[in-house]
Amino acid sequence: MTNSIYEYVRKFEKDDSIMRSTWIVVRVDGRNFSNLTKNWEKPFDARGGRLMNKCACEVMRSIGDIVFAYGHSDEFSFVFPRETTIFQRRSSKIMSTVVSLFTSNFVHYWDEEFGEQNQKTENQKEQEQEKENELEQEQLQEQEQEEEEENENKKERVKQQSIKMPFIPSFDARVIVYPNVEILRDYFSWRQVDCHINCLYNTCFYALLNDGLSNNDATLLLKDTYSSDKNELLFTRFGLNYNNVDPIERKGSLIYKKKVKIQLKRKDTNEYGTRTKNLIFVEHRDLIQDTFWNEYPHILEVKKKNKKSVSKRRQK
Repeated sequence: MTNSIYEYVRKFEKDDSIMRSTWIVVRVDGRNFSNLTKNWEKPFDARGGRLMNKCACEVMRSIGDIVFAYGHSDEFSFVFPRETTIFQRRSSKIMSTVVSLFTSNFVHYWDEEFGEQNQKTENQKEQEQEKENELEQEQLQEQEQEEEEENENKKERVKQQSIKMPFIPSFDARVIVYPNVEILRDYFSWRQVDCHINCLYNTCFYALLNDGLSNNDATLLLKDTYSSDKNELLFTRFGLNYNNVDPIERKGSLIYKKKVKIQLKRKDTNEYGTRTKNLIFVEHRDLIQDTFWNEYPHILEVKKKNKKSVSKRRQK
């Protein structure tokens, strides 16, 4: 439309640039997921958890500016650092890009988790979990090699009951802006507390259903109960210690990037060398306390401006 008589219509576009030096969070939420997940295992389907994590990892690979993501159930939150200039910090552009990438990957990877030929046995799930827990203790390999191993594992998976996608899934999204790290951390604490509350309730609810109670009876039994009451119910009635529930259910998924040194073998000389690569890691642990953030301070580190470049701009 350059130099056309209709170019004036651009004046009606709203400037939605986000204030500089603020942290940007994009939260993606599933729409109508109660129907989409109707045939999933309850209270938690590990396949759905892996699917959501894959989508989040792909979003982080596609958008390099994202430094951290946290998710549970049908939601994921992505953090852009305060110094980001991606899309000129336009809110609509950032939000639409994140949610479209997440949705497209959700559709793309559905069959990898729920398809007939690509289901994992319980033994394979346990082996994968053990491997994930030992990642930091083992020598890290190049990401391409990990993908090759995953492809080989797919060939060994046995048939299990598949779940067809009942309808095309969709996600909504919102952008939230936070002025400092303290409030940003409080946001993630809020989301993890929500994860804990939902997990504890659902664990009790479906345990009661499996014990023969109806939906209404289980709902009435849990009405107005505190966390301590639910923990007591699980232990005394079902012999279940809530702390033994899978961490991904209780804590959600923390996804971050970390620079690591990787050994590479040159094809021409067969000699080994090392290089640094930014890899993506997934953990299921507490983020409310300081331990996680102290271990990985680079995640929420505020990058300092180059004083020389600033002074040069001022001189100009």
